[in-house]
Amino acid sequence: MLVVQRLDGRIHDRAGFDCGELSLNRYLHELATQHHRAGAATTHVMVDGTSPSKIFGYYSLAAAQLSLGELALADRRNAGQRTP
Repeated sequence: MLVVQRLDGRIHDRAGFDCGELSLNRYLHELATQHHRAGAATTHVMVDGTSPSKIFGYYSLAAAQLSLGELALADRRNAGQRTP
C-alpha cells in the first residue's frame, strides 16, 4: 500500500529517486532538506508502507514565494535555490 510521509533523510532514499525531470530530481536530492531546515518548504514523499526507503513521488509545500529581485543583495545570497 502506498502512503505519504514527511521526508526523512534517515529513512527515505533521495539519491535513488529519478522522475526523469532534472530540476525535480535535483530539488529532492539536494535542496528539499535544506528548505525544510530553513522553514521555507515542507516535502512529503509517496512510498510503499512496507518498504518506505524507495520514493515513488513527492510534493513540496511553501507558504509563499519571493522575487529575489526585490530582496537586498545580502538577503539574496542567503535565499538559496527556488523551489521548482
